[in-house]
This record gives sequence, C-alpha cells and structure tokens, in this order.
Amino acid sequence: MLTDLVMPVMNGVELIARLRSRARWSGLPVVVMTAVGERIIGVDLETLNVPVLRKPVDIASLVQVLARQCTVSASMPKVV
Repeated sequence: MLTDLVMPVMNGVELIARLRSRARWSGLPVVVMTAVGERIIGVDLETLNVPVLRKPVDIASLVQVLARQCTVSASMPKVV
C-alpha cells in the first residue's frame, strides 16, 4: 500500500498502527510517500518500520522499494 502521512480523516501513522494491530492486515507491505518532516507530525519516521520516500518521489527509487516490499505470499489477504 502506498500512503501519505497527512490525510483528511486519519494520518498515515494512525493508519499504519491500525493495519499492524489487525492480524488480517499486519503483513501488508506499506510504503510512505510524504513531503512532511518529523517535526510536523511529531513522529520519528524510523519508528514506523516502513520505507519512507520524500516527495517529489523519484520513480526509480519507488520501483526499487516496491520490488523489495511487494513479494507474493500465501498469507496475504485476498483483496475484493
């Protein structure tokens, strides 16, 4: 999943925490793409334990990160 940190309903940190707390979604690969810094959101981005790409995102970097994060697994939930 590609997500940002600043969103209208819940922020990306909360989204990642909710995903990790649910067994069905805990293994979902997450990549953050953001233009904000740690001071703005008040969270050390390293603690998220997901790749973080700074906007504007370099497409080659995005492809590399996606290739590392997105492996097919039998344990991945079926998306309907």
